[in-house]
Amino acid sequence: MTGVPARTFHERQRARRAPGNNSVRRTYDLLRFSLHHLDRESRLVEEELVDSLSASRNTVRTALRLLADEGLVTRRTKTGTTVTGSLTLPVNELLTVPEFGHTGRARPTGRLLEALVIPAPEMIRRRLEMPDAEWVLILEGLLLDDGAPFGSSISYVALDDREQGEREVNGPDAIAFLEDHGVVLGASCTTVGAASSDAQTGELLGISEGSSVIWLEDILRDVDGRARALCQFRFRSDRVAFTSEIHRRPAPLDAHPEAVSI
Repeated sequence: MTGVPARTFHERQRARRAPGNNSVRRTYDLLRFSLHHLDRESRLVEEELVDSLSASRNTVRTALRLLADEGLVTRRTKTGTTVTGSLTLPVNELLTVPEFGHTGRARPTGRLLEALVIPAPEMIRRRLEMPDAEWVLILEGLLLDDGAPFGSSISYVALDDREQGEREVNGPDAIAFLEDHGVVLGASCTTVGAASSDAQTGELLGISEGSSVIWLEDILRDVDGRARALCQFRFRSDRVAFTSEIHRRPAPLDAHPEAVSI
């Protein structure tokens, strides 16, 4: 093999593994959900992504471009691609807004936009299983991570009397309000879905009207099972993800599913 440089000969002898994952959709999904485990400003190196995702460079670049269009990553000529940063919230825990954060970053905060006491509307009375004569405290707020909005909240807190809601309100957090008033919370029923941003939500969260947002509702109950608050959130889909530990129910003893070979 005279005249052939050693490096070239070595590369010819080494079998290169062909990319096995050239689906942009699959690559995008794998990459997107890995972002929530990375700190803000973490760098994404294309060569490393090609290897770890088993995808071609063009596939990786297309996925990164889609993520950049959605604001999940930032691409610059000199610094490359960096993670914008987001929050991963457990949906199987009841957390106040500051508890959304984790070690190594500033804790999220809530800014109170409005607090008022009104007679409970019929729908709220039904949802909170309240007597006709009850009042509710409405808490509306903006949720901020490092000063940037990532969500909005509206809570309807059941009151035993009108004066209870006229005491000092320190923020939009219904959990904090209830616990400050001696309520011991036990559990919640949580529903998660998707919605389109209206003009008001877009203005609050800094996104365009029609953008996708994550919609979440909690019904908070105390340790005695009494419904205490109906809380509704709208989160920017590029700033928030959810996690939960879920277990499969044991199969019935008389069930004998056929084995499947893989």
